[in-house]
Amino acid sequence: ASQFRALIAVKAKDLKIMLPMVVSLDELRKARAILDREAEAMGQPAPALGIMIETPAAALIADTLATEAAFFSIGSNDLSQYALAMDRGNAGTAAGLDALHPAVLRLIRATVEGGRRHDRWTGVCGGVAADPVAVPILVGLGVTELSVPPAAIAEIKQIVRQIDTESSAKLAASACDASDATTVRM
Repeated sequence: ASQFRALIAVKAKDLKIMLPMVVSLDELRKARAILDREAEAMGQPAPALGIMIETPAAALIADTLATEAAFFSIGSNDLSQYALAMDRGNAGTAAGLDALHPAVLRLIRATVEGGRRHDRWTGVCGGVAADPVAVPILVGLGVTELSVPPAAIAEIKQIVRQIDTESSAKLAASACDASDATTVRM
């Protein structure tokens, strides 16, 4: 509650709050109730409340979560780690992590589709959002926002400007059907 109060007190014009590690609608509803209560107590409108999609569970129930989440942001590093059961902090397994693995791409697709059913936008943050090979695939999956480090903005904007929507959708479908990340990257 105190974190919500602090955010509401900022009185930002277009404040959006994003909750991490949500895996159930009940969690989101409880957070929404606290946010609404605190906003009302402060005489302020409640800001938009979205969620990070960081687990396969959240991706697979995105359509349910979208009934109450204002937006989604896919945390590609965590989603990849949990989907592929590889600890990114472990030198022995981290090299095998690749957000372009078809399983991860299918989870991204499920998230986008779930959000779309309720007119929710889906962004992607993490390493894959700034990967020039991944950007056309992400756009083809229907991702509407990419969060990239400042040094990558110009390059990623240039790639996005050149994307043909129909071609990127075909590329994304092919990537989701691939056997592994290496094949996707070819």
